[in-house]
Amino acid sequence: MGVNDLPRGTDAHFEHDELLLVAYASNDLDGSDVARAAELVASCRECELLVADVRAMALDRKSTRLNSSH
Repeated sequence: MGVNDLPRGTDAHFEHDELLLVAYASNDLDGSDVARAAELVASCRECELLVADVRAMALDRKSTRLNSSH
């Protein structure tokens, strides 16, 4: 069963690799792992939101560090 065969909803999300998604959001993947994570994000709303949240937290943290250095 491929990622695209899973229903787009909460039940399917529990089977997804959240550590892979966090690494994807942090640009810490390459090769087939990038493709696998991108497919999860494209097919699962919860995965999409997780990646967006991780990226937002990283930007906020970066912004906080930049502002505290002044």
